Amino acid sequence: MFDQIIEQKILEAQRKGEFDNLPGMGAPQQFEDDSDIPPESRMAYRILKNAGVIPEELQLRKELVELKQLIADEPVQGDRRRQLLARLNQAEARYQAALERRLRRQV
Repeated sequence: MFDQIIEQKILEAQRKGEFDNLPGMGAPQQFEDDSDIPPESRMAYRILKNAGVIPEELQLRKELVELKQLIADEPVQGDRRRQLLARLNQAEARYQAALERRLRRQV
């Protein structure tokens, strides 16, 4: 019953043009990978992120992804690559420590 009401409201809004000219219209959707966040915590993380508060481990995870991309883009050898690899190792250690702290708090 609710499905029919919702569908009716959506169709009505479409006819009125209420979905026209929305920000991002026609652009592909950007979905974030939250597979490493426990399913029971995903909603809370999303709410915090939307409020501009990002838990430490998510910020560190973002840093890891960015560093891995920088390393992939760097030439095979060189000082810059070695520096990036050192930063990646440090970021991975901080990430693991943050995850361990979170797990200890949940117990």
